[in-house]
Amino acid sequence: MAHDHPFLLTSRYANDHAEIRYWEEARDLHDAAAVALRLWGEHRQTAKLPPWEIVGLEVIDRETYHQRIAEGYGPPPAPVGVHPY
Repeated sequence: MAHDHPFLLTSRYANDHAEIRYWEEARDLHDAAAVALRLWGEHRQTAKLPPWEIVGLEVIDRETYHQRIAEGYGPPPAPVGVHPY
């Protein structure tokens, strides 16, 4: 999936769920959300992903992301790549 989507930042996974963080250059929130909702399904076959459904989506701008990390909200960003939880 990282090869198919060059702006993949980090991915974390477990036996029953996964989290993907990536940068998307979209015109607006609607475009960014639409691309994000298609991402898993479009890569399901090529990346051999499980048939899971999307249960959550958050779209934030880069400034908000960096502000949250600086304020200590959430875990610090993992190294680029795919990692287990």
